[in-house]
Amino acid sequence: MPGFDRVVKDLQRTAQYLERQLQAVREALSSLGGGAGRGRRGRPKGAGVPRRRRKLSADARRRISEAQKARWARQRAKAGKK
Repeated sequence: MPGFDRVVKDLQRTAQYLERQLQAVREALSSLGGGAGRGRRGRPKGAGVPRRRRKLSADARRRISEAQKARWARQRAKAGKK
């Protein structure tokens, strides 16, 4: 089948072209210091100032607790009506 052979050769030529393009992209990335695009983004782990936990006052914890209990009570009341 002459048509089939031509299609296969076209596909092989296209594959070779794409391999060259991929190689060029990889070289461009490596010249930018990006490697192959694999790796972490952002700051390295453990870099910078360690995060400190925020402290809530006892009053703030109490208000949050009461608000959450009120939400749960509303949900229980709504579920009971169904």
